[in-house]
Amino acid sequence: MRRLAINLLNVAKDLADTHGMSGRPQNAKLRRSISTAYYSLFSLLVEDAAIAMVGSGNNKKDLRGYVMRAISHEAIRDVCKGFANKNPDDKIKRALGKHVIPDDLVDIATICHDRQYWRHEADYNFIRSFSKTDAENAYEEVERAHRKWQAVKDDEAIKVFLAALVVYKLSQKSGSIIKKPQ
Repeated sequence: MRRLAINLLNVAKDLADTHGMSGRPQNAKLRRSISTAYYSLFSLLVEDAAIAMVGSGNNKKDLRGYVMRAISHEAIRDVCKGFANKNPDDKIKRALGKHVIPDDLVDIATICHDRQYWRHEADYNFIRSFSKTDAENAYEEVERAHRKWQAVKDDEAIKVFLAALVVYKLSQKSGSIIKKPQ
């Protein structure tokens, strides 16, 4: 697992941990915990997508950063939704070929998609309150996604998933039929 992803996961846990505190936990800490848990999974996926695309050597650090920065939350949402339902868009289905989407990837995609929604709620819905249980659930789900990722990250379907994270937005704009000049 990647260092930033692990560090963010630990921060999410620390923010959700209210042992020894008297009274109700600070809502701001619970919000940050929920948001940080999502960013832990986000960073794991975008870093692995960049490594899959350009390699892992230190001499490619800047290029990986460029690729990572190009992956949008919208792409994460849409790609994860498709994989969570085992029904990615047609271009991704063609790229998958005969490769089956593993159940662990379905779970990871579901967690990422759902956690993105809750991250958005925690960051922008100021009238909503969150409980310690909400923050603990966020941490536990993302921790489970991290473990499952380690188990499936070498599966062939994962390569398609990671490529889709990088090129999804571009692939949605392309695909028009080029007509023969008259």
